[in-house]
Amino acid sequence: MSQDFELMTKEGLERLWVEKKKVITDLEQAQARMGETSGGGGGWHENNFFEFLEEEIHRLRSKLNTINTRLERAKVVDTTNEPGDLVQFGSRVELDINEEITKYIILGEADSDIRLNIISYKSPIAQAIIGKPQGAISELELPNKEMVVIKIVKISKQ
Repeated sequence: MSQDFELMTKEGLERLWVEKKKVITDLEQAQARMGETSGGGGGWHENNFFEFLEEEIHRLRSKLNTINTRLERAKVVDTTNEPGDLVQFGSRVELDINEEITKYIILGEADSDIRLNIISYKSPIAQAIIGKPQGAISELELPNKEMVVIKIVKISKQ
């Protein structure tokens, strides 16, 4: 079931706008280089750089369309006033995953950064624990069919 919106923080929305501006700049530069490349005349269809630019422009247009869709669907959530009784968007959680303690912050895809232990609310781990209280235990089947046991050790506000 897909949602008509994508949850994110104000900071995640701002990062998405910055990414959009960068993609637009990159697209404009690639289009200008393509114009310069094709302006030389003759044999453009055999020009590897021209073909590279065509692919790059296609990739950037696709990325821009994806960003525009995400911006249209964006729903900014203020995580500062959320209660901490159940795991939800904006929760900081301490989890025991197969007897290994891990801490995560659950935010939107635009906010996700695994280096900072920020995971998307759409991730399998988050989906296994959202809506559950401290002490709850969930099982999650990984793509390799391995089962992991997740215990919610602690929930706090962001």
